Amino acid sequence: MSASQTGLDFVRTGSKFSNTRERGQLMIMFAFGVVAMIGCVAMVVDLGMFMTTRRNYQKIADTCASVGAQSATPAGRAASCITTNNIPDGATVNVPPSKGVYQGNNEYVEVLIDRNVPTVFMRVLGIQNIPIGVRAVAWSKRNLDFGVMGLQPGVDAVRSAGGSNSQINGNACSAGDFKVSGTLNVNGYTVANGSFSGTPNSLGSESGARSAPCEDPGYPLPTLPTPQSLPSPGSVVDVTCVSPITNVPASTARIRISCPANVTVRVSGPRLSVDIKGSNNARVDFLPAGSPSNATFQDVSIQGSGPVLLAPGWYDTISSTSGPDITLQSGLYMINSSYDQSGSGALTGSNVSVVAGHQFEATGSGPVNLSCCATEMQHNVLLYHTGANLPGMPSGWGSGNPPNAMDLMGNSSARSFTGNIYSPLSAPCDSPCIQIGGNATSFTISGQVAAPTIEINGTGNTVTFSGNGDSLFRRPSLVE
Repeated sequence: MSASQTGLDFVRTGSKFSNTRERGQLMIMFAFGVVAMIGCVAMVVDLGMFMTTRRNYQKIADTCASVGAQSATPAGRAASCITTNNIPDGATVNVPPSKGVYQGNNEYVEVLIDRNVPTVFMRVLGIQNIPIGVRAVAWSKRNLDFGVMGLQPGVDAVRSAGGSNSQINGNACSAGDFKVSGTLNVNGYTVANGSFSGTPNSLGSESGARSAPCEDPGYPLPTLPTPQSLPSPGSVVDVTCVSPITNVPASTARIRISCPANVTVRVSGPRLSVDIKGSNNARVDFLPAGSPSNATFQDVSIQGSGPVLLAPGWYDTISSTSGPDITLQSGLYMINSSYDQSGSGALTGSNVSVVAGHQFEATGSGPVNLSCCATEMQHNVLLYHTGANLPGMPSGWGSGNPPNAMDLMGNSSARSFTGNIYSPLSAPCDSPCIQIGGNATSFTISGQVAAPTIEINGTGNTVTFSGNGDSLFRRPSLVE
């Protein structure tokens, strides 16, 4: 064997040894890489399962704390909820909470879930369990139905200066302060989201931020019919009285009525003005138009002694300062600027609803008996005060910016309103937005009164609204 062959064999032998060693190192590195990869996969899968489980536990804690807060037995109800959601152990219910901002406050319910969740793949790394801890704290407000609702925060949203006979049969609330001067009897609960000034006689009361919310019921404005097109202005025409029926020609834009008692004057729209003179003794009937009625009369002045039968439809102003009795025929009335009845005549109407833009005042000494509702109006609303020009009113109406208020104060005779009286919180209005009472022989509202600000005055006032007890349901709110 030659030397060159021996050296070659040595090189070949050395090469084999080197290759074997490298292959061994690669196998070791591959094994470690596989273990690391398995560990990463295990961690990703188990951590994903951990996060999903934690979210589910948090939802259960939130739900059970809220359910407990709604119940008269919060601890037992929350514990029952936890059992229903298949949490066999590791859950705790505390009333009051054991820690946090509301620690020691019995009005709050705390639910803690602390459990060790078994791993699946991470066991190969020696990790058998992952601890999970979640917490929820809830409280609740009473969910009450209110008969009287002052909706504006930061002010005396409800003010009462009533006598000993003033009575609210139902709950009453103020989104601001609740001020009582004199005596106010409430056969229900009284709530001030602000504070009380004076004390109403009620089944119970609460105040402050934790009190039951006094919220705008948000009754919608109905779709208003399109008014008739108004004629061009012309001179005022005196109506020629013809017995027994006088039909006023439709072509006359402005009319003046002064007829004897044996005449009925029938007035159809549209009209720019209808002036019923103080010397009038005739019956005056306004005629509906369209379905729903869109009869349109811009300015109506009512005096004299003859009865007046108004028609549903559009009006800008109605004024009655003397003694005629006024009857509202069934239907929806759109009164843009003002209704002012301060005389001694009666105001009656059934199956009616009135949408008043700026001012509605029935402050005379005559009796009042109004009951709702027009078919177009929802939520049993008798009087709806928007505090602004009505949508779709004829061009040129609403000038003069009359006061934004609804005044139902009256004296002497009985006054009865059947249906809800509503002014939304968004409506700008004078304070008070709605004023009820007076010294009538009796003053009754069978329905809800809701407005930014409400004032109750006089004696013998009664507001009756169903739902004068504490609701079985409460509004939960998660706070932690």
